Amino acid sequence: MGEGNHESIGVQAPHGRSAGRPSAVRGCVGMGDTLPDRDKAGTGEGAHLGSRPAPDHGPNRTPDPAADLADDLAANLASGAAVLHGVAAPDAHRPMAAAAWMVGSILSFSAMAIATRAVKDRHEVFEVLAYRSLVGLVLVVALAFALGRAGRIRARRLPGHLARNSVHFCGTALWFWAVTQIPLAQVFALEFTSPLWVILLSPLFLGERLRPARLAAAGLGFIGILLVAQPDFADPEPGVMAAAASAVFFAATMILTKRLTREEDLFSILFWLALIQSVFGLVLALHDGAMVLPDAQSAPWLALIGFCGIGAHLCLTRALSLAPASFVGPVDFMRLPIIALIGAAFYDEPLTLGLAFGAALILMANVWSLGFEKRSAGKPVL
Repeated sequence: MGEGNHESIGVQAPHGRSAGRPSAVRGCVGMGDTLPDRDKAGTGEGAHLGSRPAPDHGPNRTPDPAADLADDLAANLASGAAVLHGVAAPDAHRPMAAAAWMVGSILSFSAMAIATRAVKDRHEVFEVLAYRSLVGLVLVVALAFALGRAGRIRARRLPGHLARNSVHFCGTALWFWAVTQIPLAQVFALEFTSPLWVILLSPLFLGERLRPARLAAAGLGFIGILLVAQPDFADPEPGVMAAAASAVFFAATMILTKRLTREEDLFSILFWLALIQSVFGLVLALHDGAMVLPDAQSAPWLALIGFCGIGAHLCLTRALSLAPASFVGPVDFMRLPIIALIGAAFYDEPLTLGLAFGAALILMANVWSLGFEKRSAGKPVL
């Protein structure tokens, strides 16, 4: 959910895709989980749950970090925070069907936040993450065997998986904790700043040149952050700082995943994500020598959190196979007013003009960045 935990279900790599430009689909519950499309052309090895074409860059294409990052930003916008990357235009434009799948995604992300609130008095954050990852692990393994893809789960890139999941786990933990501390709308709005952090981090990690238009988009987004968070710099609120920091971790996860997905299959990425983060969660939950077991009240909520972590990104990815990221992304932003209304109705959380204007500026900054990156990459803005 925006949280940093986005276990996305992948899309098909089209035949003839240039191997020089890998791309992937992100996540997390918020947030940072991507899917590979580097499977061999013409063999059916890249068959995932949706399909999409990619531009023909030709065999002599010169690597272009700006163009590569454009795909990442476009798809990351679609996941809001969280973390989808590199999704090109789909092969069938069916916006109404895509919107229907997005309803499922929005409901899943919202349900995950509500479920986290429901168990916060019984389970600490690390326990929630441990149970969430264990449920996700069962679902991933079941899907892998059901779809005949279990053989693609390999251990050849363990250092990369460990680095990626260490960063992603930090972002997810911060996101889940923030959900229990501050209004839900604030958490979701701050989560949507992940693409802006990618702009600022890419010069350091991808050798990307920071262009004035990108810097302006990031500046506009950070004005929105200030309006949403309304920070007291003399006494900063921990929950706000945690939500803002989670977006940074999700952005870093996206950058790390970009490299990992060049050689790894979807189910290998998801398997190691669930397994590694299950271990992290269990170790940290047992730091005091005790771990609270689910009871009749919390068990259904924990199962819902694990299920929605997978289901939300399945819906997102399916939507991205039916419509461009520039259509899906703004639809995903509907999560913000919906979660704001849920917060007001069930938790007496205030609806403020600062939140509305700040969220609008964050949305504008993301759309502006998406349009600029599409144009700079030589693609039409869809």
